[in-house]
Amino acid sequence: MDFRSDTVTKPAPEMCRAMFDAEVGDDVYDVAGVETNIVLCDIHGTGLSNDEFVARLKEAGILASPFDAGVIRFVTHREITADSMQTASERMRRMLS
Repeated sequence: MDFRSDTVTKPAPEMCRAMFDAEVGDDVYDVAGVETNIVLCDIHGTGLSNDEFVARLKEAGILASPFDAGVIRFVTHREITADSMQTASERMRRMLS
């Protein structure tokens, strides 16, 4: 499995120009207020469809959703501990073995 950040590609030159030219206000984004993190998982090598993978995860007590063909989206919350993430990882490994 390939776990990735929600930023997986470099913006195209057109996107960079659009970001540069965009009008922005003086809004301030409160980073400390962020309570979730999106994690994308490439499941192409599992031989399972998105729906099959998500169904098996659900049976293992892990919630996820299809994101794109062969990619599953997890959303973790600030209160999720490293131990909880380790438990989820172990459940996924067992699911795939």
